[in-house]
Amino acid sequence: MRRGVGVLLAAALLLGGCGDDASAGTTTTGAPSTEVAAVTSTAAEPMLEVMEVVDIEYGAGQLLDIYHPAEPGPWPTVVLVHGYEVRRQHYKGDATAMAAQGLVVFNISVMMHLFDADDLLKHLTLDTSIAQEACAIRFARATAADYGGDPDRIVLAGHSAGASTGIVAALAGDAFPGECVVAEGSSLPDAFVGYEGPYSWSTRFGPLKGGDYVSSDEMWELIDPYRHIGGNPSLVVRLVHGDWLPDKAWDPPLRRSESLQDALAEAGYDTELVVVEGANHMAFDSVIESVLDVAEG
Repeated sequence: MRRGVGVLLAAALLLGGCGDDASAGTTTTGAPSTEVAAVTSTAAEPMLEVMEVVDIEYGAGQLLDIYHPAEPGPWPTVVLVHGYEVRRQHYKGDATAMAAQGLVVFNISVMMHLFDADDLLKHLTLDTSIAQEACAIRFARATAADYGGDPDRIVLAGHSAGASTGIVAALAGDAFPGECVVAEGSSLPDAFVGYEGPYSWSTRFGPLKGGDYVSSDEMWELIDPYRHIGGNPSLVVRLVHGDWLPDKAWDPPLRRSESLQDALAEAGYDTELVVVEGANHMAFDSVIESVLDVAEG
């Protein structure tokens, strides 16, 4: 099975559609950019001038871009996690729109799968994704002030697979060691906003469990968010889901968010399910209002 077929099968059976990768960018390497350029946003008023800093290494070979208001802060800080088989570059518009409304956004790339020498999908590395997200939160906490961000108000926001791994990082990130540029400090954010994550994949999405695409049964236990409920008890959670019927069989249905919402509420978290009328799986911009809400406390 060649790479394209393997990725399609993995996405279809497990992770859900997470973005149109027709214009997919690739993670670049090299020295971090020292140039700061103005970018244009189409966000609703009020509009702030937004600055961009790209290709900053936050972990072993992992890069992020920062979008921040040109005006001094402190502004709340957001770590943004992409979906499966897309990259941070797909979310530049969302990151810019958030920054234009007064947020400092760390738009990160994480690794969600590995390939062997023959370019075949070897296995999913979602436990590694969570560890990298934990690294990114530590990095954001340590450097946010350099860009006008508030290190004491961190929001983790994720889309699809990034939401499913992100909620685990938000609840239990300190339990996931990684190769981090900043290894000190807590990786636990103050708030989490997830859009259409297949949150019960490790227990209720059976096709790949124990199959050719997993690294181990232990990984499935590690990435199950229900196993980590009780961690980070002060976490504020907003689960956002569109009410548009799934366009594809693998789009996460609303019940995935409803089930996690019920479990978090029962455990005493400050949590809310936000259902967006007419939104489908691609409408990640639907989270912006919820991100602003929890970022402002």
